[in-house]
Amino acid sequence: MHCRMTADSNGSGEVKLEVSASCEVENITNTVQKYTNVLEAEVHDHATLLEVRCDSDDEDASYCYDSQQYVRPKDGEPGQTIMVGKEVGIRPHHRERGIKYLFGFKYEQVHTDTFSESLGFEHSTVGVVVTVEAPEALQVTCYPNADLETKNRWEYKRLFLDGEEITLRWSIKKGTQHSLSQSASV
Repeated sequence: MHCRMTADSNGSGEVKLEVSASCEVENITNTVQKYTNVLEAEVHDHATLLEVRCDSDDEDASYCYDSQQYVRPKDGEPGQTIMVGKEVGIRPHHRERGIKYLFGFKYEQVHTDTFSESLGFEHSTVGVVVTVEAPEALQVTCYPNADLETKNRWEYKRLFLDGEEITLRWSIKKGTQHSLSQSASV
């Protein structure tokens, strides 16, 4: 997951958050398994869902939906909006060596200069890396604690189960002389 944080262009001191993420999906069974990439957001968060995609050597699986025509309210859950990708048949990993299925999404939203954003996992996930580009005036942390942490990068070697999440938190650094709207963005 990569997050780019910039001062919102309206000069309000708010943070524009641009998030992109990707994951490789592997089928460890003996039969083709169906998978659909879904990006969800709370309506009250005012997220703009930008893209869902699959990049694959399997031409039938590859697609990129990057239009608002693919965004809709989530059935049965008022207050949720979703962007649904194409259903893809994932071939068994051990039989189709060399074929990869890389699913991704992008969204953006605007938050206050002290806030948090969570990425929830709907499937068991291993090997998560979170990177952040942020103005110098922002202090960014990631929870839970990572196995390997360097400046604006958190690497998790552990298994995340269905329903678990990673949370980014940010705030103006203590002692910062400039407001966010005056600081340079990366």
